[in-house]
Amino acid sequence: YPVITLEKEWTHLETRENLIGKNASEQDALKFSIYANVDENYPATFIWCGDADSVVPPKNTKLMVAALEEKQIPHESYIFPGVDHGVGPGTNTAAEGWINRAVAFWRKESK
Repeated sequence: YPVITLEKEWTHLETRENLIGKNASEQDALKFSIYANVDENYPATFIWCGDADSVVPPKNTKLMVAALEEKQIPHESYIFPGVDHGVGPGTNTAAEGWINRAVAFWRKESK
């Protein structure tokens, strides 16, 4: 569960405050947002979320995917319908099987 952005509009505010403080600027937030720091050396990435995430907006995944695509970083992403935040292996949800997909992706990318 990476913290992809610390921008107020798209992050979990308690996490933002814990990581960069209550009075941090949006410039500070961007400085520590993963998606804003993707460069051509970023590793291949598997990422997913649920479209019903009530804690962290799915926009985080979309921001990360856009950054990966911009830098042409190999990636695989999913936004699973009806899935909330923190479902672990996703048993009995649309996300079930994400672990096998991730392992297959990493095996393919590590060759």
